[in-house]
Amino acid sequence: MLTLNYHGKKIRLSDRMLSLLQYAMKNPNRWHRFGPDEDGIEAAKRLEKTGLVEICEYSSHYRINPKF
Repeated sequence: MLTLNYHGKKIRLSDRMLSLLQYAMKNPNRWHRFGPDEDGIEAAKRLEKTGLVEICEYSSHYRINPKF
């Protein structure tokens, strides 16, 4: 697991969380699909709790939080 320091908080990233975050960082102004699998959903929800991404659960998409 990788640890990220974000605004003084240490965030432990799983492999799936890291892959979602890296993919979103390539195109930060777009919404990205996190897929129907449970790993993707859980990873996106954990990233949302940390404030790194925003989620639109209705369409199963996420994007980098503009405040990030």
